[in-house]
Amino acid sequence: MSIVVVAGVPAAGKTTVMKALLERRGGKKYKVVNFGDVMFNAAKTAGIVKHRDELRKQSPEFQKEIQKLAARKIADLAKRSGKKTIIVDTHCSIRTSKGYLPGLPKWVLEELYPAMIILVEADPDEILVRRVKDTSRLRDLEYVATIDEHQRFNRFMGMAYSTFSGATVKLIGNHDNSLEQAVEELITALER
Repeated sequence: MSIVVVAGVPAAGKTTVMKALLERRGGKKYKVVNFGDVMFNAAKTAGIVKHRDELRKQSPEFQKEIQKLAARKIADLAKRSGKKTIIVDTHCSIRTSKGYLPGLPKWVLEELYPAMIILVEADPDEILVRRVKDTSRLRDLEYVATIDEHQRFNRFMGMAYSTFSGATVKLIGNHDNSLEQAVEELITALER
């Protein structure tokens, strides 16, 4: 059993890269678990939120508790998965009205203890266009400079998480019209 974290700012394309990985390699080697979905399902069951994008608007205290619960559920899944690698699709940091929250704080890292942290990135202007086109989500509008800041912040956070967990940190570019290249880089990172 091993856990790999794949993170990126919203619309960097991490979920798209994960789906393409599963199409190429099937579900026998990997299981992708979306950390936000696990958090949302727990909060929805408790009657606290109705839409996933409401999570980031909750108090930091609530977000911390729901993170702990989600991390425990994923760690339990990993223990039952045998040799399958669990890939956690998540965020290194969450931009809130009160500032950035760590996406993988100490209590989450202690549960997951990832072997690798992979940051999926794209050019900030590509990310902005993707967000505008995605009508399925209730995203806050950000400027290109803010998206760039968030990606740089994620790199700092990824290295901090690495210091705590011993995980390696890998950057993968997911630029427009280059999905196959991003998937190849991911496969190489996972299978070495």
